[in-house]
Amino acid sequence: MPHVRMILSVALLSVVSTAALASTSAPTLRDKQQAACAGDAQKLCADVMPDVDKVTACMQEKKAQVSEGCRAMYDAK
Repeated sequence: MPHVRMILSVALLSVVSTAALASTSAPTLRDKQQAACAGDAQKLCADVMPDVDKVTACMQEKKAQVSEGCRAMYDAK
């Protein structure tokens, strides 16, 4: 009986993994901004984290201080 449970568990995991992979989409501009600016946000705006609106406002205020890659993401709007 434990062998059957293991087979069912593996089958279920396989189905869930396949569904998760199928549902992923290309990164959005916001995803790219977050990836490019995570370090800057941590350095410059850690005091307002995790409030997304406050972090966004903080990053806008400190735009001159962010890295070139991050600045390029915000200019891409």
